[in-house]
Amino acid sequence: MHFLSKHLAIRIWITALAGIPLSFIMISPVSKEIPHLSPPVVYVLIICLVFIITGVGMNFMACQLIKNAIQNARKYEQNGQNKQCENQLIKAVSIYNSAFLLPWKKQNTVEKLTGAMARFSLTHDRATPLFINATTQFLKFCPHETDIAAQWLKKEAFFLPNDPDCDRALTLIARSQKDNISILPLLLHRFVKTRRCDFQARNLYTLCKKVRLLSPSMEQKILTIVPDAFTEFPAMDSLNSIPVPSDAKSNTAFSSPYQPK
Repeated sequence: MHFLSKHLAIRIWITALAGIPLSFIMISPVSKEIPHLSPPVVYVLIICLVFIITGVGMNFMACQLIKNAIQNARKYEQNGQNKQCENQLIKAVSIYNSAFLLPWKKQNTVEKLTGAMARFSLTHDRATPLFINATTQFLKFCPHETDIAAQWLKKEAFFLPNDPDCDRALTLIARSQKDNISILPLLLHRFVKTRRCDFQARNLYTLCKKVRLLSPSMEQKILTIVPDAFTEFPAMDSLNSIPVPSDAKSNTAFSSPYQPK
């Protein structure tokens, strides 16, 4: 809320600074061209137009500043200047928070920013709340990023107890990486440690059982969490051996009033 108030304050200030003089200049020409518009209406329209243009301009400028900060952070990291890299990423976050980006610009910008923060934090063990949250958010956007997902699953410090964002990221990674044998053991360890027993967890346990990734001790841990995790469905032949009640048999034959006599 603080960042939104700051954004609106700056935007209103720029609108007043540019819109009020412009409206006084444009009232006379516009009134001559469109006589049925009164000067107050022209004034309001110009102020609204300047307000919208100011917002679009601020959005464009914010996107460029965030992009430049990410590029600078990458250069600093390549040169081994990790502190400067971290400062650039924090600067990009501050710009993003104060920018109030348009919806069609927001997701792409968030994905790039959180991706840069995730790579930096996982590489250099920056397990601060800001970078932990950015990493989790990135994996929710891009669970198919195998390298980042694998590094995240290995880092104990990046997991917060009872965090719904972590649980959601785990679910999305398990769903998108189910065919990646190399990451399944990491997912399995994390699911068992968090004692997951939902639908996605059961699928993961069954898959790991099928591809023979379970050690006897791990299998016992899973059965402790989900006792029926590996229960096979009955075969179709066994269904035929189920006795049918006599009244059910009698109901199978019925007479129709339209049968010929």
